[in-house]
Amino acid sequence: MPQLGSVGGGNHFIEMQVDRDDGSVWVMVHCGSRGYGWQTANHFFYAGAELRGLPKNRREESWLKADEPLGREYWAHHNSAANYAVANRHIIVRGVRSALEDVYSATGEVFYEISHNLVQRETLVLPDGRTQHGFVHRKGATRALPAGHPDLAGTQWETTGHPCLVPGSMLDGAAILVPLPGAYASGCSVNHGAGRVLARGQAKRELKPRQADIDREMREVTRTFAGSAVRGIVGNTPHTPLDECGHVYKNLDGVLESEGIARVARRLYPVANIKGSD
Repeated sequence: MPQLGSVGGGNHFIEMQVDRDDGSVWVMVHCGSRGYGWQTANHFFYAGAELRGLPKNRREESWLKADEPLGREYWAHHNSAANYAVANRHIIVRGVRSALEDVYSATGEVFYEISHNLVQRETLVLPDGRTQHGFVHRKGATRALPAGHPDLAGTQWETTGHPCLVPGSMLDGAAILVPLPGAYASGCSVNHGAGRVLARGQAKRELKPRQADIDREMREVTRTFAGSAVRGIVGNTPHTPLDECGHVYKNLDGVLESEGIARVARRLYPVANIKGSD
């Protein structure tokens, strides 16, 4: 309970962003279950390995049946952790909306809420057009249901496909994608971020001599939104975290070239970033 409404560490953030084309302002929240999901997965890897007679060093090869006792127990814990993450983000958003009203006399509304790194039970559309229900495991990926997908029937996204939120780095911002029919070839999934080019420890070691330059880059980067130039990205840390700076992630625009899986609906650039701690 005390951690509800907290961002956590790593690549999690709250970021104020601006659309490069129309100048609209967005706030993206990226965080999860504050370790609840990781602990759940770790526990059931060991329990599953024991059940299947696998050694501990091969625990990630374990598997569970949905209708066996351990499988039902895992599914309950998994869904509880997923629900905690959703609640955590909504509590953060409540604080963001309050801050927008207090500081800018502006109102905000939730555009979309989506999770990644989950197992989800959904309608599978097979290559021959048949459908069946099954589990989709997405790690390092997020759901991308295109227009006409059976699970969007009756929702506001039925004729468009639902939004996919894809963050890059704290320098390069993020994008909102809309799935295309090609998403069926990827199991209705798209990447959930730009992806790293430097591991955390490596980034801290190799980029330490460049700390001052990286801090200056964040202060001085200038972008133009709908005719107005904005200089700098405000942060809540005295120095830009080297393991999260713009130089440790792949180029987002290159990653967004998703070969028919999704199209970019909005390209967003940061103007303020809040990073949490563990």
